[in-house]
Amino acid sequence: MTLRIIIILSILTILSCADNRYDVSKRKNHIYKISFATSGCYGKCPFLAIEIDSSLSYKFYGGRYTQRQGFFIGTITKEFWDSLNDKFEQTNFEHLDTLYNGTIDDMAIECYITNRQSKKLLYAQEMDLPDSVRIFFYWLMDTYKILELHKVDTLAFETKIQFGQGPIPPPKNMKFKPPRIEE
Repeated sequence: MTLRIIIILSILTILSCADNRYDVSKRKNHIYKISFATSGCYGKCPFLAIEIDSSLSYKFYGGRYTQRQGFFIGTITKEFWDSLNDKFEQTNFEHLDTLYNGTIDDMAIECYITNRQSKKLLYAQEMDLPDSVRIFFYWLMDTYKILELHKVDTLAFETKIQFGQGPIPPPKNMKFKPPRIEE
């Protein structure tokens, strides 16, 4: 009996001393970084930016119509990152268009999704997005409210619309035809 207890305690000691850091290379997640921002509408749409990456760092800018104003940083858990990846992969993001802009009076969205092979750009008006993507973005927009974040003086973001720099034009290589006006 004493031998069993010693063996069990030894195993528990070894396991507790093991390196439990999160190994990025062992994850199934395809996304390495999400840069997301919203800006303006004819109402109280939040001006915010969120940048989250596989190193589990979280950056937030809260502008007009957000609960926290200013620049903030924090760290997310492995489970949060996995959940974010799972939720976003369920939207089938790899097959999304780059531009969703049929309306003009709802919230503007700018998003960059970086994965192993490339960076996907997404410019949208909120109501033109597929429902699954819009629901994911609503969830993402609220994540700053539940995380422990620390205020900092300034941060750089890949996105720009959160600072009210107006609508983003479509990428230069994109073929865009304005709607035809019937007379």
